[in-house]
Amino acid sequence: MKSNLAHESPELQQSKQCHLCGVVDDYTSYFQTKYEQLICFECMSDHSEWYLSHVSKLYIDLKRSERLERMYPSSSNGYKKKKISQTLRMQVYERDGFACVACGVQTNLSLDHIKPEVLGGESTLENLQTMCTSCNSRKGARYVEASN
Repeated sequence: MKSNLAHESPELQQSKQCHLCGVVDDYTSYFQTKYEQLICFECMSDHSEWYLSHVSKLYIDLKRSERLERMYPSSSNGYKKKKISQTLRMQVYERDGFACVACGVQTNLSLDHIKPEVLGGESTLENLQTMCTSCNSRKGARYVEASN
């Protein structure tokens, strides 16, 4: 019988057995996974909810990490986030009056690199500023020059 799978290895052509339920049937339609496992369409429909909630999420997360690697290639070249000393952290907070330099709020403060580390920015007093987590998140890893 001619197979309904486009790219089938010789091993799969010989044995038409569902990887999940074990049914062997030459007349059943099968789905071939990327690991060359056959799954009958009955099992696929039974397991589709699990597949959509687990496997597709893993695929989406993988694609997201690939996008981040392309956006910030230095992170894939051994870039590691450096810890900022408590002394330097306090110097920046004191200089900025313990307030976000963007909106002035005094809660949920964090340090922001004016020129992001992934773009070559250093953890120096001149390159650090106080930002609330909301403004810092909005800025992201962009280099925003001050307009004077």
